[in-house]
Amino acid sequence: MSNWIKFGKRTPTPKTTTTTTTISPATNTTNTSTEEVAEIHERTPTPVTTTTTTTTTTTTTTTTSPATFTTNTSTEKVAEIHDADNNNDDFDGEGDEDWDDDDDDCGFFDDDGKDGKNDGDWEMEEDLPGYTPGFPARAVSYMFVDDPTINSRKDQAILTAMEHLDVTLEEAGCILRAYFWDLDKATEAWFNNREAVRKKIGVSAPLKSSGLPLEVQCRTFMCDEVPREEAQALGCGHWFCGDCWQQHCMAVLDEGSEAIYATCPGFNCKKKKKKCKHTLADNCKCQELIPETLFYKYVKDKNALKKYAKYMRDAFVEKNKQIKWCPRADCEYAVEYTSGTERDIKCNCGHVFCFACSLDAHLPVPCDLAMKFLQLEQGEALTEALLKAITKPCPGCKVLIQKNEACIHMTCKKCRHEFCWLCKGNWRGHGAGYYSCKKYNAAKAEGKFDEETKTRTQNQKAMQKYNTYRVLYDKYKQNVKTVGKTLISVEEKEDAATSKFLVDALVSLQGGFRSLQWSYCLTYFLKAGKTKKLFLFQQKDLEKICNKQLKEFGEGQKHFDDLLPKREDIIKGARQLDKIVENCNKAVGDMVEEIQSEADGDNDQWTCMNCDTIMENQSIKNCTKCKACQEHGDKPCWGCNPR
Repeated sequence: MSNWIKFGKRTPTPKTTTTTTTISPATNTTNTSTEEVAEIHERTPTPVTTTTTTTTTTTTTTTTSPATFTTNTSTEKVAEIHDADNNNDDFDGEGDEDWDDDDDDCGFFDDDGKDGKNDGDWEMEEDLPGYTPGFPARAVSYMFVDDPTINSRKDQAILTAMEHLDVTLEEAGCILRAYFWDLDKATEAWFNNREAVRKKIGVSAPLKSSGLPLEVQCRTFMCDEVPREEAQALGCGHWFCGDCWQQHCMAVLDEGSEAIYATCPGFNCKKKKKKCKHTLADNCKCQELIPETLFYKYVKDKNALKKYAKYMRDAFVEKNKQIKWCPRADCEYAVEYTSGTERDIKCNCGHVFCFACSLDAHLPVPCDLAMKFLQLEQGEALTEALLKAITKPCPGCKVLIQKNEACIHMTCKKCRHEFCWLCKGNWRGHGAGYYSCKKYNAAKAEGKFDEETKTRTQNQKAMQKYNTYRVLYDKYKQNVKTVGKTLISVEEKEDAATSKFLVDALVSLQGGFRSLQWSYCLTYFLKAGKTKKLFLFQQKDLEKICNKQLKEFGEGQKHFDDLLPKREDIIKGARQLDKIVENCNKAVGDMVEEIQSEADGDNDQWTCMNCDTIMENQSIKNCTKCKACQEHGDKPCWGCNPR
């Protein structure tokens, strides 16, 4: 897996730094070699050795041209851009040179030889994977990381913690795991009260080597004394022989991912030993965390060790702010994005998602608003509104009843109470037939309705508005998938050089439909007014150009040869689409104050709750497809059309 070289601020002269750290674990901790760990991780051994001192070596290499950048950093490829134009680009007054618009230094460098695909030369951001046309260019890209790279990041985090906290390698690993790999939080707690931290998380200071006996008693029942070299104790002082450690480690691995938080098998009994039964109530189990290296020292089963490495890797990624798994269920790719902010990531599996929240890509809509819109369907408020919109409680037993297409005479299946659907009066003595209610008609003529009827009407309007935006959201979401399938087909079947214009246009169209899809989430929460009306015009323009481009592709059904004559029109349409998407995205930044926590009642359109047909204006009182009533949702509606 190739690695993208990431850039920070530029300095007049680029340089690289190599750091080599040698670590010495305390006496009686594991002596497992780096080569053994590397074999399990299936990666090149990291330069960590076991000695008694910590040394740092710095090597600086100066280059004069971006084309000859080199790096010797052992843990991560890092390069700094040399400003080849020699202009003063210090825009923020901090004495450094910032990003500018010059063509000579706006690019990315990658390292493995094919133009546009990690190729060892300068690339514009548009050539990087996951670039979305129409969105502002960014100075930091992302890269996909494999297991060895993730393990390298983990090992480097442990080394950094070891240096910051001035502890052994084993202690650093245990501290980071206990603080869920949050070095800042661990450092703050450590320097506030390190002894309290040791006691809280179960990381005691290593045993001193002086004064230890030549033979020790294994703490396992029925186990004998063994030479000290064949046994090991953590900082808690509980000695166990190698066989007992192996059996304990294998046992905790069978329990699943919690094995990375396994503790010493010993006991710290507060009662007299003859009376203590070592139950959970006795609370005498030793809480000393087992270091990672101990597993590699005593567990000989390679499959078991691979399982442990997977648990450790998954925990590291889960808590890491800069690395995330692709949220697609059947995907095993992980992506590293050092900025960690909102950014659409296009995974190698084809799935596009937001790095910040792991939802489907939703720019330009903020993460919290996107999540809120998607949660509406599962939320209690919308469910309650739906129930009140389509049901009425039985006057006798209060069970909720939904009316079918028959008359207004209702019979409750639970209590057998008979009543009128419109006025909810007792059917006996009701009169006026099965398709009309005198009491309801009189109340309607005077505009006097009870609270239940008013609430039901309000909920009907609320659900019709939500359905309108949700139907359009789902429609364009499906278009995103359709264009994506066409894009994959073109990339797999057609010549890359000949079909590049088509691939670019399809990527542009997919981004356009995605922006259109999420624009309905945005307008659902926008406050009624001039700003919303202006954005709706932009939304219509985006919808028009997207549908026009889709038509050019023949809904994804046209053959490539049929599209070649339309090359210029397709390219022109893609550029126009990118511009409209860019304008829409810029407009979102000016509408933050107009976004409401709840949707208002403003809606020009309405959607039938029976068949999801969208009516273009409120003057249409019955669904054009199924004839359901806008006000009551009934079909036919005997309240509006009595007979």
